[in-house]
Amino acid sequence: MKTLNILWQLPQYFVSLAVLTYFSLSKRVMKKHRVTGVTAKHSSVYYIRGRHKRAFSSGEIIFVYSGYQYGSERYREVVRHEYGHAMQSACLGWLYLPVIGLPSLLVTGISSSLAEKCYFEKWADELAAGVDLKIIDT
Repeated sequence: MKTLNILWQLPQYFVSLAVLTYFSLSKRVMKKHRVTGVTAKHSSVYYIRGRHKRAFSSGEIIFVYSGYQYGSERYREVVRHEYGHAMQSACLGWLYLPVIGLPSLLVTGISSSLAEKCYFEKWADELAAGVDLKIIDT
């Protein structure tokens, strides 16, 4: 089943592995943990060194910058939202990047407040809202 999941989300895995390789080689990964929920089952969360208050996900891999205080309520909210994107990825498969990823990247680059009003961000919040999300340190 895991093999089918990887094939279903293959473009997202390639993107996230490239980003993770970059962050690992530049020694910016500060912490890794897992979150568990429903549709996407579990996701890996990488806490990245940086002053930015940014987060993004590609498939089941979530990146959160250290501008968010690790473990804070706001951090948990951000992880929950990004988990919603992981759920979108599990639903859309190969369509995730053109339907969610690229529009999100473009709109967020223009204005993060504008992005919050877009369908892809609202949908991620709605998907994750009812999930009993558990953060597990690894």
